Amino acid sequence: MKNTMKILVLIMVIGLFLVACGGDDESSSVSVSGVSLDKTTMTLFINHGETTTLTASISPANATNKAVSFSSSDTSKVTVDANGKVTPVAIGNVTITVTTADGNKTATCAITVKKSVIDMVSIQAGTFTMGSPESETEVLGDSWYDNERPQRQVTLSKFFMGKFLVTQAQYEEVMGINPSWFKDSNLPAGLTTGDKLPVERVSWYDAIEFCNALSELDGLTSYYIIDKTQEDPNNTNQYDTVKWLVTTNNSANGYRLPTEAQWEYACRAGTTTAFNWGTNLITSDQANYYASYVDPFNTVAGVFLNSTSEVDKYAPNAWGLYDMHGNLFEWCWDWYDEYPGMAQTDPSGAVSGDFRVLRGGYWLYDGQSLRSAFRDYGDPYFRGYDFGFRVVRP
Repeated sequence: MKNTMKILVLIMVIGLFLVACGGDDESSSVSVSGVSLDKTTMTLFINHGETTTLTASISPANATNKAVSFSSSDTSKVTVDANGKVTPVAIGNVTITVTTADGNKTATCAITVKKSVIDMVSIQAGTFTMGSPESETEVLGDSWYDNERPQRQVTLSKFFMGKFLVTQAQYEEVMGINPSWFKDSNLPAGLTTGDKLPVERVSWYDAIEFCNALSELDGLTSYYIIDKTQEDPNNTNQYDTVKWLVTTNNSANGYRLPTEAQWEYACRAGTTTAFNWGTNLITSDQANYYASYVDPFNTVAGVFLNSTSEVDKYAPNAWGLYDMHGNLFEWCWDWYDEYPGMAQTDPSGAVSGDFRVLRGGYWLYDGQSLRSAFRDYGDPYFRGYDFGFRVVRP
């Protein structure tokens, strides 16, 4: 009898344990009621080297199984991996779908893939030393180059930069005019068209207007707010009769001029030498400049073209950017001023000034003036055959 009672008690205990276990499973299992994506529409440019990652959110937040899968309606145009990384492949319209593990819940993102007028390169975020060490310029014996110091650490967010200087063909396509000197009867020897030559004789204001016009053409939000009826109180240039009030919409995704820091970071492409190919010497095989003039950085007289050159004539730097040394000076956003003596993050220069920064040197400048750290400036209204530009976007 006692044994029978023990057996019954044991059976009851086992039964209660099984029920308890089953009850725990049931109470801890929370079903998925929905899924959403952080973006429902987007535009990607096939020639900007851009990718993006879609993030899925499961509801409720305490759902037991949060696994999802991604799929593309046309992998010949857009691919998506298991982590939601989206890569444009060809022009077109595609839908990316995220599906819950049980297959019952979905969400979508409509993607349009376009081709922009401008080819761009993705520049990853990073920190670099901006400016030149005294040892780089002391051989020149000129205090002018002190404007490249003090060196400092600068941290930049990711951005996209034009692979080339804006060309004559691109400028005309966007703006309807070609102001360049080197066209028609002034084309460099051997060329029948200036389409691939960089546009020049553009002022800083012209470059700003181009950025907004290109943004509109590509369906992006214009970065610059241009008021031609108001005079910029921060413009102290006594000869500038334009002085448009140009402010920025920092939430916009449109095109803009690079900041001086973005320009030098992209030019250096990870190098710390005078030139972005990793040495302190330059030759006419590497860039378009006044190569027949010998200086401490151009020690052997080379070929002087006496004109601009096509934007893909010389090899790019390690990040795929062309003509960061020579061909044309490039307008930057910044007012020209002395460097601050502290580390900075995403700096945009002084708040006021007489001149806007120019970078890169040009076809009539000597080799020492094409160095990565070399700084110059120009009147924002001036249109010279030494001034061009390239664009960036976030």
